[in-house]
Amino acid sequence: MTNKKRTEPDIVADILKECAKIHEVRDIQYGGSYENFTDVAAIASRLSLSGIRFNALDIAVCMVAIKEARYKYALNHPKMKNHAKVVHDSLVDWINYIAIMENVRILTQTKNKEVKNGPKNS
Repeated sequence: MTNKKRTEPDIVADILKECAKIHEVRDIQYGGSYENFTDVAAIASRLSLSGIRFNALDIAVCMVAIKEARYKYALNHPKMKNHAKVVHDSLVDWINYIAIMENVRILTQTKNKEVKNGPKNS
């Protein structure tokens, strides 16, 4: 590996920095994703016409799916207004929701273990 100075933009680093910044802002606006998605799951369960009980991970999976669908749609419709911005914003949201989904998955596992085994002693 060389220590050459970069002359082109680091697109990956720029996208990830933007993702982190947006996540931080959204956490301040809406609270933590686990708590927010738990609340959304309770609301969705209450509204479900088929009696389905949703959990926070179900909501996270749905959000990833929504953002992936929107990203793919935007890519396939280059004549849409603000195409480049829509593609970029959809990608950033998609990446953030994948990270949120993993966070919710890990927290759900941890909380399920605590319920099964009792809370850890500090």
